[in-house]
Amino acid sequence: MTIADHLALPYGVGTITQTCNPTTFCIPIAAAVAVPVDNVKGYDLVLNYDKTKVTPTGNITVFDNLISSTLVETANSIDLVAGTMNISVYFKGSAPSNSEFNGVGNIICVEFSKTTGFGPADEAIISVPFLQESRITGVTTQPVSSGKAITYQDQNYPGTLKFWSDNATRIEYNAALPNARLKTTVQGANLATSVLNPNNVKVSPNMTGKFTYDLLNGLAIYIARDVDNAVAVQLLVNAADAAIGKTILINGAFTPSIYQMLALDVNLDGVVSAGDISQMKQRATNNITEFQQAWNYSAAGVSNGQLSKDWVFADSLRIKNNAAYQISATFPANDGVGYSKAKVPVTPFVLPTTVVDYFNCPVITSETFSGIMLGDVDGNYATYAADGILKSTTSNKVIFDISKAVVNGNTVDVPVSIISDEPVNALDFAFQFNEDKLSFNTVESKSTDIDGMSHYNTNDKTLRYTADNMNNFDLNKEVVTIRFNIVDGKISEEDIKSTLGILNGKKANVEFRNSSINTSSNVSTSVYPNPTTGLLNVVVSENSMVQLFDMSGKQVLVQTNVTANEKQEINIDGLSGGVYLLKISNENFNSIERVVLNK
Repeated sequence: MTIADHLALPYGVGTITQTCNPTTFCIPIAAAVAVPVDNVKGYDLVLNYDKTKVTPTGNITVFDNLISSTLVETANSIDLVAGTMNISVYFKGSAPSNSEFNGVGNIICVEFSKTTGFGPADEAIISVPFLQESRITGVTTQPVSSGKAITYQDQNYPGTLKFWSDNATRIEYNAALPNARLKTTVQGANLATSVLNPNNVKVSPNMTGKFTYDLLNGLAIYIARDVDNAVAVQLLVNAADAAIGKTILINGAFTPSIYQMLALDVNLDGVVSAGDISQMKQRATNNITEFQQAWNYSAAGVSNGQLSKDWVFADSLRIKNNAAYQISATFPANDGVGYSKAKVPVTPFVLPTTVVDYFNCPVITSETFSGIMLGDVDGNYATYAADGILKSTTSNKVIFDISKAVVNGNTVDVPVSIISDEPVNALDFAFQFNEDKLSFNTVESKSTDIDGMSHYNTNDKTLRYTADNMNNFDLNKEVVTIRFNIVDGKISEEDIKSTLGILNGKKANVEFRNSSINTSSNVSTSVYPNPTTGLLNVVVSENSMVQLFDMSGKQVLVQTNVTANEKQEINIDGLSGGVYLLKISNENFNSIERVVLNK
């Protein structure tokens, strides 16, 4: 509200500006700041209005700026033909005898309703040709500046971006710290053609996930949120997600939400298939840097040059009202209507705004758009921190046990085990290593139930591994072995760095056990016969000690000392048949060999 010429005239009619949607205005009449009111007992005034556009409703509101509104009452008469209104403002009989209007600000507000002649973008002048102040000693006529009732067509479309897994995680952006969060942009587009606005006007959400989009840029929007292809996504897309997908593919006991199905369809072909699982595992290990999708890749895997989508968005009305986004009535079978693994709705990249009667008087409803990161089926993004680190309070661990590494010629096998307070069906890890001492050979699974994939990315020099086990991994036991080719000398935990461990899709602690192992061939060892029926002979070129462990890491034989180049006989006949680990070590070297006891 503004008071026209408030410095020039003692009173003014306010100018009210509002969207075309409300059917009424309340026009204030105020005392100007430059001319404070004093000792006034009442007001009489005549108000003129444009009868082709507005009509007084007869409702008058008294403000508290100059006097308590509880002490005041009003009377009015309306001449609809002339377009005038007579108003009197005076004290009630119960008001104290010393009551008076004093000060500056709004005195009364006169309500008007719009007529059919008032356009969506229009204005009507309201004037007061006569205003009379009443005092104990007489009356004074004062000039009053005119005001207007103005309407405009609202172009501001309010929206909210949130992550699908809950109602609390907003997709945020801080313009003051542009590098702190992944940027999301909202841009105008043509709904029929999906062509983006050529003006390229973009807005981003604020720190509450809310954005305001100008409808002049188009009645549909394109929401873009994509990860740089150089960035590894294993923290969010990993074996836990692939395990869910595999369960659905084999009709396992799992009922996915529509958001999980959308996240699983990483190639956006409308079907969840083994091909999606393949790409998720390849993306987790950075074997591919983007999902190959049906809209931008040929069947031969050739891109049309446009970057693939990492995120898709769905409006709440679509999720609520579109039958394709409701679960199949015969799930996991396909009923031809709702979603199933054989029929997943492909959410369009361009989404409509919720606007009615745009070209007359727009009625705009705020909308919430749910973001789905493709491949992140278990909703890990909800725990993703702005600094790029997933929050984790878990005590779960991925253990690289260098102390039990096995040297075999020019290779060394480093066992990996899991500690967890819950069953684990998904394991991911990533690390870099000292290439002056080691080169990557392979990752070997210790169970046929493990479906694993490894990839060494030469660009960021990182080894990534992703695996799932539908029967759950063994805990506190070796589950996989990382085999390196030996380049030179002794390796220690310092030679493996930038480690990342993920169990069931959640970040886990990474632990190294013992400090180093000498991989040089200067110390020779011989263990025979192997397999054995109960007796082992051990010969070492240096004084050493020998320890025997079962596959869980439990020591099962008292430590035995071996003299250099002398055969030491060890009796293990009292043990159960199976595979054991024989550790031979001294301060200069450490070697572990698998021993098979046949009984």
